[in-house]
Amino acid sequence: MIQGLAKRFDLSGTANRREAIVVVAALIAAVLARGLTAARYPGMQPWLVMLIGLIATLTLATLIRRLHDTGRSGLFAVLFFVPYLGPLLMVALLPRFRSRSEVL
Repeated sequence: MIQGLAKRFDLSGTANRREAIVVVAALIAAVLARGLTAARYPGMQPWLVMLIGLIATLTLATLIRRLHDTGRSGLFAVLFFVPYLGPLLMVALLPRFRSRSEVL
């Protein structure tokens, strides 16, 4: 189990589209949970911040592996941190379109 979890944080190799979508959705869910529970449950904030940090690290590692899968450098993952524009750029870079020769 530990080896499977350690693989998720590995920066080498590739990640499929489904894995990238799952970790980005988990990050969005954690950020929304923090925002929705901030006023009502102030004692939960430190735990949610730690969870968001862990999920953000996992998201960054997965995005780097997904960029490797699409034939791009992992340094493109830095674009994710550009406010507002960064996530849109990542959405544009993550899909991998098959060429006609790969389909045949």
